Amino acid sequence: METLASLAIGEALLLPGAPEVGNVLARFRIAPRLTTHVRHREKYLDVVLRPGQEFVFTLQGRATHWRARTLGEFLAVLPQVPEEIFRGHLSRGDFHLWIENVFGDRVLGEEIRGIERGNPSNARESLLEAVRKCYLSAAS
Repeated sequence: METLASLAIGEALLLPGAPEVGNVLARFRIAPRLTTHVRHREKYLDVVLRPGQEFVFTLQGRATHWRARTLGEFLAVLPQVPEEIFRGHLSRGDFHLWIENVFGDRVLGEEIRGIERGNPSNARESLLEAVRKCYLSAAS
């Protein structure tokens, strides 16, 4: 136990039983990364949200059958949502609030806030593009 307590930052132990060390603990220093860390944001497209966190499209304050339980569903459903429903959410700022509050993505939220305040005629495609750019890999 004292061996663990004496490890410095950047050190680790290889446990007994590993072929490289035989039957003893082997202390080693962790090498620095050779590449930069890549955050695979596309994995967030399929994360199913807890009940109450999904985006429920409403019309005049009433829930419709349109909803998104994942970001992937959001990208698939948004083009199908009737214009009146879309514009209601756009004018209330619901899209940026959902992205910021549910996903904690302040950067994308700010970009979407700008879209919500801009020209509504191309807002739907701009919103889709912003989410795609953020959460889909460049190859997609």
